Amino acid sequence: MDFFEAVIKGNSERDPQKIVNWIETELLRCLNEYDLHAAESLMDPGTLGELCDFMSNGTISSKIGKKIMSEIFSGDTRTIQEVRDNFICSDVTFHF
Repeated sequence: MDFFEAVIKGNSERDPQKIVNWIETELLRCLNEYDLHAAESLMDPGTLGELCDFMSNGTISSKIGKKIMSEIFSGDTRTIQEVRDNFICSDVTFHF
């Protein structure tokens, strides 16, 4: 619950249900995939909030959001903005 609250605290306009969905699906998927405990997560609340903001405002799709989250968990140390800038959103090409 603390993680969720920290994500919401970063921006009161964030949709709580979307945040819960991302925590329960994508965040837990990545934690399981990389055999990490929640305390070891490479995705902090601010980063997840920023990622959700980009999806909510249409800057990226949820498909791209999932790819960005996977990149973060694979050890990519760039910011979401830097990772996002490597996408060509019109054709959803991922450049790494």
